[in-house]
Amino acid sequence: MLGADDLVIKVEEFREATMHKVPLGIKMGAGRVNDDIKIAYKDGFDFVELDGLQGSTGAASTEVLENVGIPTLSAVQEAIDGLKEIDAGDDMDLVMMGGIKDGVDVVKMLALGADCTSVGTSAIIAGGCIACMQCHVGTCPVGIATQDKEHEARYDIDLQSQNIHRYFESLRWQIASITKALGYDDVHKVSRDDLVALTPEAADITGLPLLAEHPALHKPELGLEVLDRKAG
Repeated sequence: MLGADDLVIKVEEFREATMHKVPLGIKMGAGRVNDDIKIAYKDGFDFVELDGLQGSTGAASTEVLENVGIPTLSAVQEAIDGLKEIDAGDDMDLVMMGGIKDGVDVVKMLALGADCTSVGTSAIIAGGCIACMQCHVGTCPVGIATQDKEHEARYDIDLQSQNIHRYFESLRWQIASITKALGYDDVHKVSRDDLVALTPEAADITGLPLLAEHPALHKPELGLEVLDRKAG
């Protein structure tokens, strides 16, 4: 494929092959997100998985991991802004990934406008990965990223599957706790109104009110002025 036009043809080929019964999506690294998200929408994808800078793979070089792409916070905001600019509405779902490690991160992404999130590294770590960054070598010391029988034998599937289960259960309960604390019965009811920015940089990126300037911190009758002093 040489560009967006070729991608349209490929999307149609996949739809015909699946008899239009399977949702089609594309995974993108977060670079020129504002432009890329519009191309994905016009090419007819049902969803986009957008991977921010914090996303990683053990097969990547340090140069790529540390310097290619933009942070997930910037990526989700650029994606939302880009879709609004073309009045995309809810026609294409946005799946955010890249550094999503717990229920707090999930709720933040949903509140910022993502439709759902995905986790990778954190789930693998829960399942025994030691992040040795040698996934491409084929001799993973814990037996995950390998097809070598000797190395595969090191992996305790029953034990690690339970560890992964506990991780996702913890994540699920974190999401439920935050949702209830905000007064909702559905996590998809959270919105930007439930967020504040902790740093000026985050406020500039997202347009959220800065914590130290939030109106709730300037109500002496509630004894909240002390929070303003601490925040400042």
